[in-house]
Amino acid sequence: TYELSDKLFKQLCEGLKSAGLERTERYALALSGHGILCRNRGDYDQAQTLLGEALQLRRSIYDQSDHPLIAELHSMIGTAALADGDLDAAEENLTKAYDLRRKRLGERAHQLLYGLSKLARVKALQGDASAALGHLTTCFEIEQKLLDENSLIGSEQAVADLLDDGGDKFALMLSLHRSNEAPGSAESALSWTLGRKGLALDIACRLQAAKRMLVHQPDAAKSLAEIQALRRQLAESALGGDDETAKRTEMTQRIADLQQKLAFKIRETGIAAARTRVDVEEIRARLPRSSALLELVVTKLADFENPGSEWTEDHVLAFFLPADPNAPCRLVDLGPASEINQLVGDIRSHIQKVPRSLRLM
Repeated sequence: TYELSDKLFKQLCEGLKSAGLERTERYALALSGHGILCRNRGDYDQAQTLLGEALQLRRSIYDQSDHPLIAELHSMIGTAALADGDLDAAEENLTKAYDLRRKRLGERAHQLLYGLSKLARVKALQGDASAALGHLTTCFEIEQKLLDENSLIGSEQAVADLLDDGGDKFALMLSLHRSNEAPGSAESALSWTLGRKGLALDIACRLQAAKRMLVHQPDAAKSLAEIQALRRQLAESALGGDDETAKRTEMTQRIADLQQKLAFKIRETGIAAARTRVDVEEIRARLPRSSALLELVVTKLADFENPGSEWTEDHVLAFFLPADPNAPCRLVDLGPASEINQLVGDIRSHIQKVPRSLRLM
């Protein structure tokens, strides 16, 4: 429980003080751990106080002003301030963390993603949609670089993790366009959305093509067959309840290990992921006359009126791109996904009650 953990952290800090270790990294680590606990339970004032004490201590311990542990604490303080709705403190600390990491790691390091996504949310809540989209665009460019470098080096699961919307960046981008706070049209949002979708499909197809080339290599073929067998077992064990949890975890880890071994063999096939970018105007030009592309996206949305609020439930958004070059691309919120799914379920239920002979007429 939080109460017990809080008590243990206080005892730890007192013990370190009694041992004369209050000016050490161990004490700073205890303070930051206690601060994270307070942040997670919603006590943001206490969290910022404890994290601030840890920050001052680390500044006195380390000579380098850009030390990674100092940047880490600025990030923690900024995140706590954002959750508390203190946007000025959030922007100040998240910016410091970002600047320190950028100075040490470079302009396109993957360690910048978390801080940039949080800064984008701060800017969105402050009403600066242009700055928010600028941060998000940088995030997408960094992720694109990571995908280009790792799409056929890492395991399939590693690539899936890269494609996942960590930090809710796509959700924030779509929220900005949906609320009409983003400058310009929805074309940029559609470009990034289709680009990520296209890259995911391209990687999947190329992985499958590489696997077909590997079936003639005995070791690779054996690993591929074992992965398929394990996936079938996973699907069957999903019906087994909690008693099968340990077994499913073991099988999942085995699949990841096999995929990692195969990754280097796949790389040797020479099948690389495409590097093309999606261009909305090119897509529009390929549409038949008087037609339109309708792209549906399920995403949660940001509440820009309440800085400390959680995301909304999932909504279904629809991009509408007409073939007519003079007609703008539009983004429409169709409503909560739960309500739409209920309506779809009702229609399916009604259709199932109709005699099959009539359904085919």
